[in-house]
Formats: sequence, C-alpha cells, structure tokens
Amino acid sequence: GHLRSGSVASGTGAQMDKREFAAGRAWLQKTQIQMANLLGLSPQAVRSFEQGCRSIPPYAERQLLFLLARRRAGNRKRRSCWTVIKCPPPIRARCPAWEFRTGDLCWFVNGTLCRGKAQLNWAAKMKVCRACTMFINTTGLGRTRAAKRRVGRTAAGRQIR
Repeated sequence: GHLRSGSVASGTGAQMDKREFAAGRAWLQKTQIQMANLLGLSPQAVRSFEQGCRSIPPYAERQLLFLLARRRAGNRKRRSCWTVIKCPPPIRARCPAWEFRTGDLCWFVNGTLCRGKAQLNWAAKMKVCRACTMFINTTGLGRTRAAKRRVGRTAAGRQIR
C-alpha cells in the first residue's frame, strides 16, 4: 500500500527492519525490481529483505534513506543540521557535515560530530540519528513514533524545544 505523504513506518532499533524497508519502497512507489535496480541488488535480495530472511546491509539502508530524503525534500529549502540543533561553532568547525556543506544530509556522512563526538560505525551512528529531529524530518523515519514528538538535542547536549 501507499503511505501518507510525509510518513514512513518506523522500526525499533538502529538497523532498518523489513517493515521500514518495505514501507520506504512503497513510499517511493517502486516495484521490487525497480528498487533492486536503484540499490544495485537482485530482485531476490529485495524480496528477502522484505520477508525478513536477510538483514538489510548498511549500504542498502543508506541508499534507501538517501532516496527517501531526496524525494521528501522536493524543491523546498533544506535546513542545515547546525542550524536545527544549534551546533556550537567549535564543534561545527571540526564536523564533516559543515566542511562539506551537507547539513541536510548529516546522517549520511560518517564522522559527523553529533552530540559532540563521532560515532564508531554506521550502527552506532544510526542509533543516534534515528532519535534526531534532523533525521526524522529529512527521511520520515525515526526510532519510534514518540521520537517524532521528542525534544531534539543540540550538539552540546542541551535540550531544545
């Protein structure tokens, strides 16, 4: 089925689950074959992800998240993470999201200084990102529905409203 605009089912962990993957594909309005082509995978791999027979590898998750973010953004002006989370200048100056001006895709870039430090790997990064307002707003995904209502955190760890 087709999801409402701006909404994609959300999983419970740091890694994308079969429901999120299938919901993302549906939201993009792609068949399994079209999704396989976009992700550089076989249609059998896409089917096995959606059936839960295989874990979704980080590279496929990352590509799907990127496609969701670009589709959701459309032509509207994109806000940068350093503005949304009020990142302090000393942290911002060291952050790859700032260096490469990818503030609307900070979750896509490894080594970003979310909450003041870089995460060790993609799974650790996604755990932080899925609770972040920036990620939720750009991809339509979040750790839980409650995370969408939760107050965001700045890079320095202060609460913002």
